[in-house]
Amino acid sequence: MAHDNEAKRAAPDGLTDGAKKVRGPELATGVWSEAEHAAFLAATTVWAYGPQNAETAKSKWPFIAACVGSRTTLQCRSHAQKHFDKMRRHDKKRRLAEAPPEPVEVPGQGGAAPRRSTRVPR
Repeated sequence: MAHDNEAKRAAPDGLTDGAKKVRGPELATGVWSEAEHAAFLAATTVWAYGPQNAETAKSKWPFIAACVGSRTTLQCRSHAQKHFDKMRRHDKKRRLAEAPPEPVEVPGQGGAAPRRSTRVPR
């Protein structure tokens, strides 16, 4: 029975709960360098729609991580989420800055003409 519990607790990479995965010395942590980010952007352009053969590969992230070379699949997914959220916020700010200003009523200079009723008298 104890062996069955071990199998249930095993992570997909074969590690059990509490065990930490050791990264190789070639894998980076922390802030992404400009070279890593440039490789990431190039890889997301190439693999934007995922692998062509969906039967052999379920996700585009291992391919993107391989193109970057120094980051894991999870790091690439996290970086993508943060990067594209930042791009959306930037686009929203740019669109708001380019929007025409709302007309402002100046006190004492009248205002909009009063609205007429659109009701038809009976």
